[in-house]
Amino acid sequence: MMNYGIANHYLSSQPSELGSSSLSSVMIIEDLCKEGISFASFGTNDLTQLTLGIDRNNARLARFSSSFHPAVLHSMKQVIDVCNRYGVETSICGERGSSPEMARILVEYGIKSVSCNMDAIDTVRTVVHQKEQELANNT
Repeated sequence: MMNYGIANHYLSSQPSELGSSSLSSVMIIEDLCKEGISFASFGTNDLTQLTLGIDRNNARLARFSSSFHPAVLHSMKQVIDVCNRYGVETSICGERGSSPEMARILVEYGIKSVSCNMDAIDTVRTVVHQKEQELANNT
């Protein structure tokens, strides 16, 4: 981690949106895993904004900003794949953690944890269970 200016004894996780560009964290996730991070968490609002370069608060551009954009989904899948190879837990936080559709996609990608709003727990729990069962039956 010293190569990136981060002392080892302070690092236990890696938010995927860290840095001036989400692409930078996505691109170095393997190096971070090799250094021993214990988990990586997706903050979907920041990851989407930084990946797409669109300010979600800009009324003219907000309609183009989506965490379901292929570039954002690809970034999340890439991080999940690398982290799973190294035994590093991945999770999602933020408003998209409460989206049943996003939970379904990320469980298929191999995410290990979903953080969601209280009012979405039952729905997301059901979706995650169904997707895990579907994946188990297909193997």
